[in-house]
Amino acid sequence: MPEDSDSTVDPLLNPEGGETPESEPEDKRQPSEGSIQDRARQHIKNEVSRIRQGGRRVPRPPVPRPSPGASGVGGRASGAASRAEGRAAQVAAKAGQATAQALRAAAKVGLQLLTKTPVGWIIIIILLVIIIIGAIFAIYGLGRDTGGGPPITPTSAQHVKQATLLSALSGDSIAKNEIVLEVVEAEKERYGRIKANADQLSPEFSEAIAAKQTEFGSRLDELVLEQDSSRRRELKNALETEMLAFENTLPFGKWIAKLAEERVGQPNVSFCTVTGAGANVACASFVSTVLYLAGVPNAIVPLVDQIWRSPPLKTIVDRPSQKSASYYQENVGSLKAGDIIFWGDGACSPRGSVLFDHVGFYVGQDQAVDTSSSEKKVLKRSAESRGSCRVFNGAKRYGAD
Repeated sequence: MPEDSDSTVDPLLNPEGGETPESEPEDKRQPSEGSIQDRARQHIKNEVSRIRQGGRRVPRPPVPRPSPGASGVGGRASGAASRAEGRAAQVAAKAGQATAQALRAAAKVGLQLLTKTPVGWIIIIILLVIIIIGAIFAIYGLGRDTGGGPPITPTSAQHVKQATLLSALSGDSIAKNEIVLEVVEAEKERYGRIKANADQLSPEFSEAIAAKQTEFGSRLDELVLEQDSSRRRELKNALETEMLAFENTLPFGKWIAKLAEERVGQPNVSFCTVTGAGANVACASFVSTVLYLAGVPNAIVPLVDQIWRSPPLKTIVDRPSQKSASYYQENVGSLKAGDIIFWGDGACSPRGSVLFDHVGFYVGQDQAVDTSSSEKKVLKRSAESRGSCRVFNGAKRYGAD
């Protein structure tokens, strides 16, 4: 035994107090396949043998550690499931990518077919035509009868009250019950004004007007109750014709002249609110106001040219082929009190009128009542001209000839 050996038993090497066995040579040792404690004991024995033999320290082999999910059957099953899920997710992702690529390829092929072949272009054109036709029907076809124009809707409450059967019930607006109700009420009010004018100025017509007022009122009520738009239009046209025929027998000229002269001296702007026009066309507002008060249908218009074109008005003196300073003298014999007279040919109008520059009323004896832009009020003065530019240029009338 070597001199440095110690016969004393080391409890760390032999905890049970037995003899310490001889260590095997280092090149003959086999790795232990036992438990962790067996491997630890073997390592200690190897170290003791090395120390006794004066050899170098051998590094302790790493102790293998169990993986977190591999302890027992449950760990192995959990790990297998996780790996299976991962593989399934990868397969699903690859399938999604393949589907997207297929869709893009199909869209590309479809676009090429549509744009590179005559049949494709024909399909595109047909689709565009269908879309355009649908848009047109959606915009213009709703709320009206086929073949009609846009509905005529008063722009304010005041205009609704001033609307008449002749204007607001034209075209497809007759199919609009809410408009019919408003206009029927306005038309009844218009006959109330006609009756009042007759009672004051022409009592000999009062009885006939009262009878027609009752008759026309009943027929207006029937118009509201009629649900069929075609039948309603027939009733309206028949009623309108009878109204015009009856009113052409009434002395509107007398009433108009009286109402116009009663307003001499009033400021121009007091009439502009009726039509909503500015002060530079106060003449049209003044004439519209007087015609409205007299009971003339379709009376409220903002421009001189619109008064000339108003359907209920009859032409008494037409426009000349060229402006003439003597035109008034040549036609004054055809005029009567209450006629609407016009001056100018549009050359002097600040608004660029295409027909006339000024309008007023003839009240007899070469006199006219109209607004004055310089004095800013209604005047009664000569009917022949309004300066070198605005000479007499035509006349209209409503009512009995």
